[in-house]
Amino acid sequence: ATIDGLNADHEYSVEEVSVVGYTSGSPVITEDGKNYIFTIINTKVKEPEKLSVRVVKLWENDTEAERPEQVIFKLLVDGVATQDIILNAANNWQATVTELEAGHEYSVEEVAVDGYVSSTPEQTGDAKNLIFTVTNTKIKTETVDLKFVKLWENDNEANRPAQVVFKLLVDGVATQDIILNVANSWQATLTGLEADHEYAVEEVAVDGYTSSEPVRTVEDGTIVFTVTNTRTVTPPPNTPNDPGD
Repeated sequence: ATIDGLNADHEYSVEEVSVVGYTSGSPVITEDGKNYIFTIINTKVKEPEKLSVRVVKLWENDTEAERPEQVIFKLLVDGVATQDIILNAANNWQATVTELEAGHEYSVEEVAVDGYVSSTPEQTGDAKNLIFTVTNTKIKTETVDLKFVKLWENDNEANRPAQVVFKLLVDGVATQDIILNVANSWQATLTGLEADHEYAVEEVAVDGYTSSEPVRTVEDGTIVFTVTNTRTVTPPPNTPNDPGD
């Protein structure tokens, strides 16, 4: 555009109102006689490249019932946590964050999940679509089964008590009572006990019987404690001899 007839006794310059999406260069002044020409070059500002980050959770050595309601990932941008990403059954244990600026280093870090160990995030995808996959493996505690058996000697069923009580000792400490009686055929089983303890049993004294030390055996991987109760027989009292004999 040209403006004519301006007073030559003044100093003229121009300033451009900013244009969205462009940067403006400084005005370049050229002179043609009494005509001043102001030239400004506008350069298009390119939008920064965008990328997406997808986080995928996999599970191993567990069942759906054992899994938590959700897991939380921290999205790290250049090593700094910027936002939480929530994964749960409703979103199929995966989620995507879009419109992230390229030119940064992205990674994820999972908040620890009780009862599981998490793998190092495995990165796949391409430069514009990053995928981080983390596998959580259920920590399985080794377990053991215990069986308790009562045997009887030198008696009959009529002599036996209604029940006997065993104290279960875990690392030397009594933790619970095990009841044996006719209804359970004088034996009982406890399953799924943690294997990294020392187990023993102690019988509550039974009137009229002596108890053997518990005999420990293993049957098909089950630890069996067998205690034999022997009826104590009191000999009849001596009777005086008949004087007539």
